[in-house]
Amino acid sequence: MSTPEPRRIRVGHAEREWAVTELGEHLAAGRLDPDEYAERAAAAYSARTDDELDALF
Repeated sequence: MSTPEPRRIRVGHAEREWAVTELGEHLAAGRLDPDEYAERAAAAYSARTDDELDALF
């Protein structure tokens, strides 16, 4: 029996903006450096599915 592939849900602008805002909070708290923040924010803006956003955290 095969394991079903996890369901990927498409994300929209609001979810991408939420992710970037959350990443900004991590930057402000010192958990991310500016380069890592920029890299992850760019990835958030180009994410198409929720699993791509989840991977940023």
